Amino acid sequence: MLRRTLPGIECTQALALEMLVRSASDAGISRVVNELLAVDRGATQYQTRLSHPPAGATFGDLFIQAKNVCNATVLGLASSQDDVDGSMLNPATDRPLQDGDIVYYMANTRLSQHQLGELLSEAR
Repeated sequence: MLRRTLPGIECTQALALEMLVRSASDAGISRVVNELLAVDRGATQYQTRLSHPPAGATFGDLFIQAKNVCNATVLGLASSQDDVDGSMLNPATDRPLQDGDIVYYMANTRLSQHQLGELLSEAR
């Protein structure tokens, strides 16, 4: 409701309960969550908007090239900031990239638009 009233606001939720439930099911998963959320070590999560990806480029192309060239892990895609249908993480490799898609990734440094463009042109 807040997002509809104030477009562009960032809404978050507490993760402690979710981490307990997941750790009970898969012991050790809290280590992964803690590493993802750590601000003092390791890679950081970033997002950027795609601008005119090459025709036929897919999530799989971007995923492989990002890892091979930049040691970045592409986590997911969303068609817009308001895309909250829960399907943005780990999309199918054949999911086509579209102009304006938001790319979520983890890397040691932020990738520039130029770097993203080069990754996709190398994949073709």
